[in-house]
Amino acid sequence: MVDKLKKTDYKYHFAFIDPFAPRALKFSTIKKLAELPRMDMMIHFPIGSIKRNLQTWIDASGDTILDSFLGTSKWRDVVKADTDDDAIKLLGIFKDQLVLAGYPEENLYAFSDTDKSSVVQLAKIRNSRNAPLYYLILVSRHSLGKKMWDSVLKYLPSGQKRLF
Repeated sequence: MVDKLKKTDYKYHFAFIDPFAPRALKFSTIKKLAELPRMDMMIHFPIGSIKRNLQTWIDASGDTILDSFLGTSKWRDVVKADTDDDAIKLLGIFKDQLVLAGYPEENLYAFSDTDKSSVVQLAKIRNSRNAPLYYLILVSRHSLGKKMWDSVLKYLPSGQKRLF
């Protein structure tokens, strides 16, 4: 598909990448999409599924589903046991992989109502038990992506405008 899109006159591409679990997406797919010079992506990062399987992957030897999803085994140097801050560590590794794929670090955004200071802000979409299910990450090569993202975040999911 990417090779075909390279031959067209399209100026902009957008992909919503929505894996239900890490096994449904390999980072090599994101790298292939990143070959398009004007490719923005909204990526669903399935932290709930990752947390449910993390200890199995920590205990496994050799390549795991998480290695394929993140595009690296570097997570093993950072995540030694299943802890609460693993999500932040894994998002950092994912962000580093996106930068290696050609996306400027300053153009990586995530929907968040928590940490406004981080480049990839945590997107905690939660279930009825308040457990994080997934994060949404906007990946853009152009600063206009941030402008659009910020304009979307001015509204709550209900459509109500935010005060701050």
